[in-house]
Amino acid sequence: MNCAKCGKKTENESMFCQECLEEMKRYPIKPGTTVHIPVRPETAERKQTRTRKERTPEEQIAFLHKLVRWMALLIAVLATGLTLTVGALVYTIADVGEDQPQELPMGRNYTTSGTTDNP
Repeated sequence: MNCAKCGKKTENESMFCQECLEEMKRYPIKPGTTVHIPVRPETAERKQTRTRKERTPEEQIAFLHKLVRWMALLIAVLATGLTLTVGALVYTIADVGEDQPQELPMGRNYTTSGTTDNP
C-alpha cells in the first residue's frame, strides 16, 4: 500500500508512511475537525495513458473529407450572415438620409368623437 500523502510504499498496510506520520504529529489538529485526505498520487503501475487509435490512410482521408465538408458549410453560413448584416447596415444608413421630417398638411389634422362639424 502507498502513503495517502506522499505516495511512498508503507509498512503494515498503513494509510501513511512513518515520515508523514511524524510530520502530522508535529502539527496536531483539534478533535472533531473535518480533515480532507488527499487523493493518492498516481504510481507508474496505476497510470493509464490513453492511446489514440491509429487510423488507416483510408480512414484518415474519409475523416479529412468530412472535415472539409463541415468547414465549407460553416464558411457558407458565415458568409451568408455577413452579407445579410452588411446589406441591412447599408439599407439603414441609406434610409436615414431620406427620413427628413415632412411638414403636416395645412388644415385640420385631428378628429374628435361625439361632435360634428355641421350644426
